[in-house]
Amino acid sequence: MLRDQRYRARLVQILLIAAVGALVLLVVQTTVANLRARGIPIGFDFLSLPSRFVISESLLRYRPQDPYTWAILVGLANSIFISVLVVVLSTVLGLVVGIGRLSSNPLVSGSCRVWVEVARNTPPIVLLFFL
Repeated sequence: MLRDQRYRARLVQILLIAAVGALVLLVVQTTVANLRARGIPIGFDFLSLPSRFVISESLLRYRPQDPYTWAILVGLANSIFISVLVVVLSTVLGLVVGIGRLSSNPLVSGSCRVWVEVARNTPPIVLLFFL
């Protein structure tokens, strides 16, 4: 039975899954025990408490007295708004630069080519610092 390669492969996978499951169980049990020993509550009861922090700019009305659930929704709305804004602006910029590269004007075509080569060969974090 151990000489069959398929059987050995399945046995190894089952043992690996069991080991990972045991490790996850050990981490969860240790975390719960440590939280209880320090008197830190476990659960989502804090979501109804006042958040007591400031979100400086938001699309939705937010005050520090609002609960954590509202703060999470305000943060989610801000993230979605910024994501949509970035998608629209990057699409417009990409379209303009792409059409500019096809231009017969050498100045427009050359500057768009330089922009593409600089943006393509630069890591995104460096672009964020400069932009």
